[in-house]
Amino acid sequence: MDYLYIEADGTKLLFDTCKTGNFIKNAEKLDADLNNLRYVILSHGHYDHSGGFEKLVDKVKTSYKLIVGKGFFNNKYKFIEEGTYKYIGNSFYEEFVNKNNIPIKYVKEDIYYITKNIMIFANFKRNNDFEIISDKFKIKQDENFVLDNFSDEIVLGVKTDKGFMVILGYSHIGIINILETIIERTGIPIYGVIGGTHLLEADELRLSKTIDFLKEKFIDT
Repeated sequence: MDYLYIEADGTKLLFDTCKTGNFIKNAEKLDADLNNLRYVILSHGHYDHSGGFEKLVDKVKTSYKLIVGKGFFNNKYKFIEEGTYKYIGNSFYEEFVNKNNIPIKYVKEDIYYITKNIMIFANFKRNNDFEIISDKFKIKQDENFVLDNFSDEIVLGVKTDKGFMVILGYSHIGIINILETIIERTGIPIYGVIGGTHLLEADELRLSKTIDFLKEKFIDT
């Protein structure tokens, strides 16, 4: 999922901004006034989820808080072939956020409460050996490329009468790892999931385990 506009608990939020900023035109068609946003949440530091943020800043001049995970501004790359890496990180840096006087929250805690019913989750446990992070994703540190463990990935949870509705960016660290962590921390069942599951390159084992988990927990997707 590239972006999602949310109204919940009396609060208006934008989750991710896609890579182009086309969500602005879509919001206008739906009469969703982005000038009333209170929070913008970016799930992780890849351009296809954060690339439209600069256009949002140009369009919306009212105050909102930006929420990202720790390590969001890491220099992220993707391995193409031996000796070749493509930059896939953000198109902006912390200086851009500060220059535009946008308050920014780096989520370091396990659960960050926006309201009593809207939460940001981070620092996910990894309880299985089949949800493997692709070794194509790297972080550049000095002149070296090291495996990106996606410590910056954050997830939004909205508590409803039926349980949590969980909004995902791309689940680089595994959808089961994410959902199990949320259930363990809150004790609240998950009603539904919206967003990316990162299963495009998954093998049969991971696919079957994921399907079984969703069925076992009665989670709608």
